Amino acid sequence: MSSGKKSRSPFSGEGSQSPSLPHLPFSTSANVQPGSSAVFGDVPPAYTSRLDPDISPTALLAQRPSRAVPPRECDNDQFALLANYDTVVVIDDSSSMSESNGRGRSRWDEVGDAIRQIARVCTRYDADGIDMYFLNHRSASPAPPGRASGGYYNVGTAEQVTEIFEIVWPCGMTPTGARLQDILGPHLDLCERAGGGEMPKPVNVIVFTDGIPTDDPAGILSSVVHRLDHVKAPVAQVGVQFFQVGRDKGARRALMSLDDDLRSRSTGRDIVDAVTWDSVLGERNGLTGSGVLKVVLGSVSKRLDWQPMEGRKKKFSLRRLVGF
Repeated sequence: MSSGKKSRSPFSGEGSQSPSLPHLPFSTSANVQPGSSAVFGDVPPAYTSRLDPDISPTALLAQRPSRAVPPRECDNDQFALLANYDTVVVIDDSSSMSESNGRGRSRWDEVGDAIRQIARVCTRYDADGIDMYFLNHRSASPAPPGRASGGYYNVGTAEQVTEIFEIVWPCGMTPTGARLQDILGPHLDLCERAGGGEMPKPVNVIVFTDGIPTDDPAGILSSVVHRLDHVKAPVAQVGVQFFQVGRDKGARRALMSLDDDLRSRSTGRDIVDAVTWDSVLGERNGLTGSGVLKVVLGSVSKRLDWQPMEGRKKKFSLRRLVGF
């Protein structure tokens, strides 16, 4: 398969094998960038794959280790908690994402830059990398067991993120609720089939969006909370973190409403957090992958600090937890 050539990566140990994935046959069914092929493999590669073309991509993905890679840092490594979670990124590919971010680039480009960083950091702690989904676009890649269809799986390098963003183009509406239902459904099924036994690996879903949803994500997420409560899932089994891209006031109100109103009435379970990026970092800084992950892990820490038996919740300061 591989040539065996060793390389040094900032996210691996010295002399370790540089991670490389095949150009998967990501055929598309919607909102392909004008002028590009509908087949992922036809896009000029940003890097050279050294893998045997005769081996199927599905087989190669099956060979990838599923266990988290032990962090190489000391105990105070700020991202070490990522090893305990699968990271799923959901990208709003509605038409408005092609608009300017006010800093000379499009919202689409800014989100792409952040996800490239997220993929590199997450792969350091989890050999499976991240999964990527879009609100409108669907890939034709076969979904691994327990995961929703229409996504891009085990993405571990910035180059792979770039290739995906080169074939998807913002076009369409903002069906946030329906897409989250699709993505979280298989994971919730696994939780219910556990029957009180070992739960699947917890998942953090990071949603980048700039607009008001065109459906009802509140109803969908309320159902998610109910299903988690019903099987007595751990408090951090599922987390959904919304990041608003841009400064649309209507979108901000919609996201803040999701954050404020979706706590379980019976158990106090809170799976949703929403952040308007400018309110956290200041508008001149923009999105960064490391900043996004700090906020996500701050939300995880908030859930782990939850004290249901005493009927109260510890005070939570996002700025304090993520160091802003």
